[in-house]
Amino acid sequence: GSNTQRAALVGTRLDIWQVMDTVRNSGNSVAQAAEYLNLPVARVEAAVRYYAVNKEEVDRVAGREIAASDRVEAAWRAGEEILVG
Repeated sequence: GSNTQRAALVGTRLDIWQVMDTVRNSGNSVAQAAEYLNLPVARVEAAVRYYAVNKEEVDRVAGREIAASDRVEAAWRAGEEILVG
């Protein structure tokens, strides 16, 4: 497999892009995102700082990951339709 570097938050299974996604979905509230993810605010702030410096890299990974999960979901839905039909 390809050895692509993925920016994950230390001590968690979350990728930086997932944390950023949650921050955006929380109305850009770091405190709300931290509560939702059950993380200390400092951890979420660290992710935000990392993202600010490495935006392109994180967005590239996010695009890949989201495309991959969309493909999986599309395949799953196609399979489900076959089972239902």
